[in-house]
Amino acid sequence: KTSDLELEKKVETLKDTQRQFRHLYDLARHLYTQYGQVIYTQKILGEVLTDLSHKYLEDGLTDQFNITATTQRIMTKNGEALLGLCLNVFLKSMSTLCNTTIEDTLNTVKELEASRLKYDAYRSYLEKVRDSPRDFHYTLKLQEAERNFTKHQAKYKRLHHDLNIKLKFLDENRIKVCQKHLHLFQRGFLCYINNNKQGMDEIMQQFN
Repeated sequence: KTSDLELEKKVETLKDTQRQFRHLYDLARHLYTQYGQVIYTQKILGEVLTDLSHKYLEDGLTDQFNITATTQRIMTKNGEALLGLCLNVFLKSMSTLCNTTIEDTLNTVKELEASRLKYDAYRSYLEKVRDSPRDFHYTLKLQEAERNFTKHQAKYKRLHHDLNIKLKFLDENRIKVCQKHLHLFQRGFLCYINNNKQGMDEIMQQFN
């Protein structure tokens, strides 16, 4: 069996990375759903408070109802920005990384393994032909065996080279994507928690 221990180690690391990032994606998607429910509740709460501010004028609670309703409206708007930009973009980037970028590289791994099987089989057959008795058909069988071996050896080497290049660019891309979107994720949540409307507006302007 033809083997490359260094490359095999990189592939195992990649598979482990995909498992970890899929888990991260699942958690972020669950968070997206939960925050969506919270923000929807805040929106309804703001509408109810606004309605109450018109009904209890004689109690002197109008201002308090309005102030509380305004806070909920701001939180709702910030929350919608959090979902629509920070979390949604984060989910899309993680999905692309796991299900497109990494998966494409793993498909190349599968192609390489299939190519390796054929390469090893034709190499073994060539060795068998070379060791066989030199009868009338020996030269033709040897030429055909050498032709098939050369063809599959070239394909194996090409895929081997392509996979190494993909692994290199994938790692660079993973770092770049994580740096960008984890920063956005963190900044968005800090602005949302601190009710920082200006910060959320800046994030929106950045992505618009």
